[in-house]
Amino acid sequence: MFEGLNVSVIENIKKRLRSELEDKELPGHRKEEVLSLISYAEDRTKEKRFKKGNFKRFLKY
Repeated sequence: MFEGLNVSVIENIKKRLRSELEDKELPGHRKEEVLSLISYAEDRTKEKRFKKGNFKRFLKY
C-alpha cells in the first residue's frame, strides 16, 4: 500500500489518520480500520528508514 511513497508522505498520512480518530462520531469499525492503517504505516516507515541506513535510532545499546 505504501511501497511507492517516501517517509514524509507516509508521516502526513499518519497525521491525517490520527486526526480522524479524534472524531467523536466515528463508527467503531472505522476506528479499528484507522488504528490498523496507522500501525501498518508505522511499520512501513520503520522498514523504509532501516533500508535507507537510518536504522541506528532503532538500535539500543
